[in-house]
Amino acid sequence: MKSHEAEVTQLRGVTDEQQKSLRAASRQLESLKLNERLMQDEIQNLKTLLEKEKSHMQVVQNSAQRRYDLFEESTKSKIERQKNDLNAKVYFTI
Repeated sequence: MKSHEAEVTQLRGVTDEQQKSLRAASRQLESLKLNERLMQDEIQNLKTLLEKEKSHMQVVQNSAQRRYDLFEESTKSKIERQKNDLNAKVYFTI
């Protein structure tokens, strides 16, 4: 009978240890789940910021292209006027 009591005591100890391990594993699992949710939120925030940056970059590129096109057009017009002025001067000096 004493051997059975010793075995029961030993099994209770094993059970207690297993319960402690299960509780620790459960806490760790909950912590991991929380971290996963936080990371998913952060990923979503970063994706949103990336889309905003892409949109802003497109606006800046479009603006720069418009300025370049206007500058190019203005420069071509100035060159054409100067060419015409020179041609007129040459024509009148002949």
